[in-house]
Amino acid sequence: MSSPPASRSTRIYHKRLEQKNVNVRQVAFEDELSNNTDPMVQQYWKQLMGLNNTGFQSKRKMEFQALLKQPVYERTIIKIRLPNEYVLEGQFAPLETIRSVCEFAAQYITGDIYIFTTPPVVRMEKHLAKTLMDMDCVPSGMFYLGTNAFWAIRNEFLPFVEN
Repeated sequence: MSSPPASRSTRIYHKRLEQKNVNVRQVAFEDELSNNTDPMVQQYWKQLMGLNNTGFQSKRKMEFQALLKQPVYERTIIKIRLPNEYVLEGQFAPLETIRSVCEFAAQYITGDIYIFTTPPVVRMEKHLAKTLMDMDCVPSGMFYLGTNAFWAIRNEFLPFVEN
């Protein structure tokens, strides 16, 4: 089991007021050809680059090589969207459970609350023992905060809310 990050890098911000930095990347001609979805163009590109000359391999070796190519994530960013369009954001380890996300939300929000995903609406109360990786929340995930009654951001955290 992986240990939780030392700092969750918690942020509370309004969804509409958040400014996003957009990085513009120039795409080379080769990238355009390699990202083309036409199978004939992809086959030609692989032959041109010499990627088809892998020879015979066992199924296990091909699976192992596919595993080596998969990215490994040390942390995941979880966003919890509040009913007033504010977002509570924190970093978690991929093997942390949904219970730790619920406890994280309870640290900042008072009241009778629960978290859920959508679509379809699935309340996380039955999935508390599942890991974030099991719930496909790696490298990032979005949950929504639901309430059964009144809720509020805890007073001690109000000065840290980004406007």
